[in-house]
Formats: sequence, C-alpha cells, structure tokens
Amino acid sequence: MFLIVEGVDGAGKTLASKILKERLQLHAPHSEIVNCRAPDGPIRDVLLNRPEGTIIDHQTELLLFATCHRWLLINKVLPALDRGATVILDRFTDSTISYQGGGRELGVDVVHNLCNNWCSISSGRASCPITASTSKRPRTSGKPVWPNEATSTTWTSKAWSSVAATST
Repeated sequence: MFLIVEGVDGAGKTLASKILKERLQLHAPHSEIVNCRAPDGPIRDVLLNRPEGTIIDHQTELLLFATCHRWLLINKVLPALDRGATVILDRFTDSTISYQGGGRELGVDVVHNLCNNWCSISSGRASCPITASTSKRPRTSGKPVWPNEATSTTWTSKAWSSVAATST
C-alpha cells in the first residue's frame, strides 16, 4: 500500500505520518512500514541548503523536484512496495503541482503532466497511491500544530476509512 500525506507547511503532515504508522503497526504488527519524505536524497540539499548567491529559477526548481520524486520512487518507494511493505510518504507530486504549478505560476497542467509522466515511467506499472490532505486554519499558519488543534484531515479514498477511524 502506498500512502501519501499532503498539506501546507506546518499543517501536521509529519505528525500525521507518524500517527498513521503507529496505527497501522497496531493493526498489523508484523508488517513492514516505511516512512519517507519529499524532497529526500541528494537533491534535498540542492533544494533546501543551496549556497548563498546560488540562483535556481522556477523551471530549474520544478525539474529538481521532479527528479527528486523519481529518485525517491526508484530508491525507496518501489523497492519497499516490491518487498510487500506499506509506504507512507510525507509530500509528493501534489505539493509540486500546487507550489510550482500554482505558486510559481508554471502552469498546473504542465507540472501535473511532468510529475505524472516521471512517476509512471519509473515504475513501469500503474501506481495508485492513496492521498490524505492535512489542512489548518490561517491563524496557525507557519507553526506546527497538534492533532485536533486547528487541524483537519481529509481522506481522499474510501480505503482510508478504517485508518481515519483509528486516527481521530
């Protein structure tokens, strides 16, 4: 099972991923559950810790995020899924589509097509992750929040219903 937790900065994605892993382990204690985050790997440093004076334009940033998603799939997600593990991913292509497509005004359709093509090419099989979206009220923006404190989770698949029931 491939589960993705999406949401704006400070909405509680990391905490939601941790709680989700704990709940899944309670229900299937002998199952392997892998937590990942995006961006990850060698590209994370380029994106988040670039030297002062380094210029990365919006198009380059988009390609770096798309490369990061592909690297993550090839090196972490697909090997774990092949072993039969459940993968919980903190952010993925939905964030890139929102931030680069909408926020950077590169075009939601352009970014969506790029992300989906790179992800499906790397797997060679149809991937159908289940996505949960965390959200928060504007007054808490920029600060991490605890569950049930101005945070809500929208489960975008019926397959989440049993997980959602155990996490509230």
